[in-house]
Amino acid sequence: MKKIFSFLAAALFAGSMMAADALNTDFAKGQGEWTIKDVELDGLSYVWNFDSKNNVMKASAYVNKANHATESWLVSPAFDLSEAKEATLKVSHMLNYASSENLLVKISEDGENWNNIAISAWPAGKDWNPVDATADLKDFLGKKNLQLAFVYVSTTEVCPTWELKTVAVETDGEGQGGDNPDPQDTGDLATSGVITVTPADVEGLEEGAGSFDQVINGIKIVWSGAFYNGTSKASNNDFRIYAGKTMTISAGANIVKVEIAGLAKKDLEVSVDKGSITTGGEKFDSETTKGDIEDPLVVIEDIKDKSVVISCTKQMQARIIRVTLADGSTAISNTELKTKGVKSIVNGQLVIEKKGVRYNATGAVVR
Repeated sequence: MKKIFSFLAAALFAGSMMAADALNTDFAKGQGEWTIKDVELDGLSYVWNFDSKNNVMKASAYVNKANHATESWLVSPAFDLSEAKEATLKVSHMLNYASSENLLVKISEDGENWNNIAISAWPAGKDWNPVDATADLKDFLGKKNLQLAFVYVSTTEVCPTWELKTVAVETDGEGQGGDNPDPQDTGDLATSGVITVTPADVEGLEEGAGSFDQVINGIKIVWSGAFYNGTSKASNNDFRIYAGKTMTISAGANIVKVEIAGLAKKDLEVSVDKGSITTGGEKFDSETTKGDIEDPLVVIEDIKDKSVVISCTKQMQARIIRVTLADGSTAISNTELKTKGVKSIVNGQLVIEKKGVRYNATGAVVR
């Protein structure tokens, strides 16, 4: 779910002093690496969400013909202004049904302490016409790990609909940020093999969390939805991607295929920013998908990139995610493994190691 921010690739590398983007997000491609932090929902399921019909990130607390008092933050991935000489925030946004009096744009150096940013223009709040706005970020030059936040606050009297089309931080020199559709290899992301991810692979994430951003088995997964890892019911052992939400999967090498098994509401509708997609509409028994991915809900192929963004129209509960990378070792025969490999047990799984590469019992590469 591009993970999902575009960069001007030439500006990310050494020495260029031409205009570049430290952060460049086109929300037509989904939520990407941006995260949602809900402070108050007043009984609602969400405030910020990806509107796949209009290809924007939208915040609204008007539900069932009633205004709700809420606060919800849309927070950017980190970006770098450590070598920039100038930096300008550029936003294209729309506003309807109320004024912008309770809406804020903020910036932080540590993700905890936030400063307000005064942008140059706000829509009148009476139509869907986009307005372009800017803000000078000179006070944050030389800083790393910066983040932006678009803060939506509504009351029972003032309840606007705020939509974001694009957000960019333009610099005159080098600067690196999140949402790179072709992320550089960091050592943390997998560069080879066939990688399988399940909820059991997650460490340190609070049960029932409302969003997810983690590197698991060398694959980075970012989505807005929910993580449930309860033990009392099998149906809680999943990642849930709700309707209107997105999931981004990234690796350190080009992705050939992504397969997702689990449960879904009937007639599951899914779209992707790259590749071709096949979906199934049936509910799959969780017991049949724990050990393999023979009956995937979603298969995405021909991605040819280091990330892919998945958007759900209806809820999908992911039990197993398998990612095949283009630049890695391929599976070898079981006969060869058994005669020449060294067997061991890793995390409760039989692993056969050959020339430094680990394979599972079916001959697929594991991390």
